[in-house]
Amino acid sequence: MANYEMETSYKEIKLYHKWTAPNIFYFEYSKDFKGFTSKVIRDSNYGYCFQLQLQPSGIDIPREGLLSVHCIKKGKYSGYYDVQIYISGRSYPLVAALIPNTVKVKLSLESEVKLIIECYITIAMLEAPSLQLVKVPESQLSEHIGALFNTTEYSDVTIITADLCEISAHKIILSARSKVFADMLSGESQANRVIIDDFCGEVVEELLRFIYTGVAPNLDFDKAKDLLAAADKYDIKRLKALCLNYLFDHLSIKTVAMTFNLAHKYNEKGLLSATVEYIKRNYKDVKGTEEWQNIVQMNPVQLMDIFLEF
Repeated sequence: MANYEMETSYKEIKLYHKWTAPNIFYFEYSKDFKGFTSKVIRDSNYGYCFQLQLQPSGIDIPREGLLSVHCIKKGKYSGYYDVQIYISGRSYPLVAALIPNTVKVKLSLESEVKLIIECYITIAMLEAPSLQLVKVPESQLSEHIGALFNTTEYSDVTIITADLCEISAHKIILSARSKVFADMLSGESQANRVIIDDFCGEVVEELLRFIYTGVAPNLDFDKAKDLLAAADKYDIKRLKALCLNYLFDHLSIKTVAMTFNLAHKYNEKGLLSATVEYIKRNYKDVKGTEEWQNIVQMNPVQLMDIFLEF
């Protein structure tokens, strides 16, 4: 007799809306202010509607300086809300479930600051249970391909790094994951040794490990900086995005000048805008760092042009 397994699955439906509340400084000071309500947002794919409402001091617990983020009507489906509050270009993420259905954040608002609310709504839809003759195991493709990186078996190319480290690899995997590598390795006359003389062995090994597995490395600032350069050169878009996000998330007085320089070098407008805003807000502290002084001395005219642009 066959053994059947019953599996219950959920289908996630994701909705998104970005809303800019006008004249936010009036919200803080006026007693007569009755709140803002966004337009009704309709999702054309599933027919759902939702609306954002901003009250002077929240609804459930009226206290000064607090913002409540919640569903204004009880809906048929439960879900999770990922809300980000943006003030002066810097994001402060808030995450909450519907139960409890209120999130609060203390705000320090300046005159004429725009409040931007980005609302990500995930609805979990219960799908009909399905019968399976055999439980299908999770894919281990990444794990199995990644295991090839740890062995020289079947390798057909050796990469020599700037510090003369030799790393065995597989042409087919490098070519499939990077058009740059594919171009380098194409042609029957291509030797089975590739010289990468602008990155050390540690950086190249991390780059290749990501190419084989797709698993994000454990980053620190220096590693993110080096892997950003490698990912840009070899057109590994996901790794590049991970490095950019790390640099943004770890902006500080010490790192902002170097991050600004990297954003400009790789023409990353989003990160460049964030660093410019950070420097403007913290200029008294940033201007005294050695890293910032080096940038100013290298090209002050170009630096001024960038700040005027943003």
